Amino acid sequence: MKHPSIADEPELKTEDLEWLTQKERCDQCNAQSYYRVTFESGNLFFCHHHYKRHEAVIFETALDVVDESELL
Repeated sequence: MKHPSIADEPELKTEDLEWLTQKERCDQCNAQSYYRVTFESGNLFFCHHHYKRHEAVIFETALDVVDESELL
């Protein structure tokens, strides 16, 4: 049985690292972002209000959601 090594681990990309800062803004209203949503076309950032407003559509179409709302 082959044991995994560091060389077998995928390379981390910048976007895989912690992204949320106070500089990240909602793409709709420019409030502080607490959600990064990844779609096939790219990433969008949402404040809590706009994420909740579009939550149903996001869950149907998003590839990934990073939720940092515990920082509220």
